[in-house]
Amino acid sequence: MLCYDYYGSVTVVIIQKILSLYIIIVFLLAGLNCHKQPSEKHDQFVLKIGSIHRAKSKNILYDNALGHFTMISHPPLLKLETDGRFTGILAEQFSYSNDYTIWKFKIRKNFYWSDGLPVKPEDIKFSLLYKGKHLPSRKWMGKLIKVIDIDQKGDIVCTLAKPYTRFDIEFTSVRILPRHIWKGIKNPERWESPRLYTGCGPFIIKDIDLNSGVVSMVRNPFWKGKSPQLDRIEIHMYHNPDVLSLALKRGDVDTYYKYADTFPYGNISSLRETGLYKIKKCTESGFIFLGFNLKKQPLDDHSLRQAIVYALDYQEIRKLITKGFGQIPQKGFVPPYFRFYHPTEPLVRDINKARKILEGSGYRDLNGDGILEDREKQPMKLRLVSTLIYTRLSELVKDYLNQIGIQVQLQILDPMTWIHTKDRYQYDLTISRTTPWGMMMHAGWSTGYFDYRRSGQGVLHIIDDPDYIHLCDAILSTKDPHQLKVLARKIQEYHAAHIPAVALISKTDVIPSKLNLSGWHHDPLFGIYNLSSFLRLKLTYADH
Repeated sequence: MLCYDYYGSVTVVIIQKILSLYIIIVFLLAGLNCHKQPSEKHDQFVLKIGSIHRAKSKNILYDNALGHFTMISHPPLLKLETDGRFTGILAEQFSYSNDYTIWKFKIRKNFYWSDGLPVKPEDIKFSLLYKGKHLPSRKWMGKLIKVIDIDQKGDIVCTLAKPYTRFDIEFTSVRILPRHIWKGIKNPERWESPRLYTGCGPFIIKDIDLNSGVVSMVRNPFWKGKSPQLDRIEIHMYHNPDVLSLALKRGDVDTYYKYADTFPYGNISSLRETGLYKIKKCTESGFIFLGFNLKKQPLDDHSLRQAIVYALDYQEIRKLITKGFGQIPQKGFVPPYFRFYHPTEPLVRDINKARKILEGSGYRDLNGDGILEDREKQPMKLRLVSTLIYTRLSELVKDYLNQIGIQVQLQILDPMTWIHTKDRYQYDLTISRTTPWGMMMHAGWSTGYFDYRRSGQGVLHIIDDPDYIHLCDAILSTKDPHQLKVLARKIQEYHAAHIPAVALISKTDVIPSKLNLSGWHHDPLFGIYNLSSFLRLKLTYADH
């Protein structure tokens, strides 16, 4: 009877127990599903980049470090390909008039700001005018561009005050701003607001934490281009290369980035020993150079500059500073892989020649104390200013000059103080570096570092010689390839003869990257930190 009493109380109890058990199982399964989401979040593809570019503010327009990082969030119009061609990013295509005074850019229609609004030609026009007005490094652009129009097709038309053949290279570094965000900001150097992070690249800045030293970037929800595998980018900013190297050894970050620079050569061996990284050798990124202040005595004296060039030990610099990775340049201040490279006198040490030049030019040790007196019979003492990363090289230069009887007062400055000191010409000697973009800016062939009309953080602007200015302007206006080759040769010969600076060493970039990362693209101007890298990057196995 028990088994067949369908409506009996015992049967009801059994059914109730079964239902209770079912409910418990449902809740357990629900609980398992609830724990699945955090697991998926944990498995996000997060790239951690270690950098010694350290933001000092949250102002993406004026902070130097953030200026590098916004290449991804605020892409420029153009990029330089490895074969030397210029192709479009925000610009679909571009063209110029026969005399290089009118440049036209057709803007792509599939770029959207991270607040959902499309990127318009008005954004481009606004950005060029706004930066030409407010940014010291772009003041030349404000003077060069006579007028900016938007034609009936929606193309940007820039009419220049004079021919300028190198306008394309300039547009590889001008980050574009959203007009609807920035148009009401009259004093942009004072503004720090997350609203200003609005960008149109595949990744946008989510947060800038100055205390922890981390810039967080997330996907742009309105990005219409190729979908990246990356979910998030974290840029971990360190105070110096040694601390960053320790972080890499611990596996805290995935790769190293500093614009136009290499991972410290002295730390490569110990990083290899961790077994976590592959080490990639890239193209030469430029020179570390010793610059001369031609604007005041005594370095306006060519013979003194010439003697200093012969006093420097380039072989020892190569051994101690680049651990053999670097190459010794020539006097022409242009690397061999540059178009229209022209061989000039090699840089070699000749102490006896340096001393003879000094003695023949009136610099002599009058009292036998080992220190030369100048032409006014005052002890020779030069002020050498540089930044922390060039401390060892500065000490070497000081020692080389002491050996020929020249005292050196060495001053190691923070980067911003160095810029102000350099721009006010309050130095005799300075150590700095070139970058790939810097070597190509202005008339090219390193002219942008020396022409007094240029400005910028790494620019010396020390040559106002009419002959040099004429050469630069001729390059910027010629459309004849044969004539351009002749002019490029004359520029290199001018550098070799007049010595505005001496290239101490040519660097080869060495970049570490976690073994499980693939897809890196090395941009000829900006290294691994570029759109192509972050759109192509992928994990080669799952334990990232």
